Amino acid sequence: MDRDDAEQGSKGRILVVDDHPRVREILGSFLEGAGFQVRTAPDGPTGVALFSADRFDLILVDFRMPGMTGLEVATLVRRTNVVIPIVLITALAHALEAEVVANAGINRVLSKPFTWDELMSCLSLIPASR
Repeated sequence: MDRDDAEQGSKGRILVVDDHPRVREILGSFLEGAGFQVRTAPDGPTGVALFSADRFDLILVDFRMPGMTGLEVATLVRRTNVVIPIVLITALAHALEAEVVANAGINRVLSKPFTWDELMSCLSLIPASR
């Protein structure tokens, strides 16, 4: 089966960018179990490179990562794609300024710890016409 065939049976393609291997593993397993295709990146630069080389329907990105924050990832993505939904995952939502988040192009902030229902709600940002 080629990638186009796999994409047709998928609910969408999601890029998960997080520096914690266990978080990437758990999110990847859950999302794949829910019918999504998932690629993961261990840091911001790798995430931006994967995004540039492939097509995704949504990005889940951790806020605090060494080298490049989730806001910086979003800012770089927005230079070439203004429509892809970007969800920022953080335990520091209370400390983030709404204007800074909006200026980076973040569509939604998902506060840690989050429930699977809250995560699934973010996935509704994927356009039905993808």
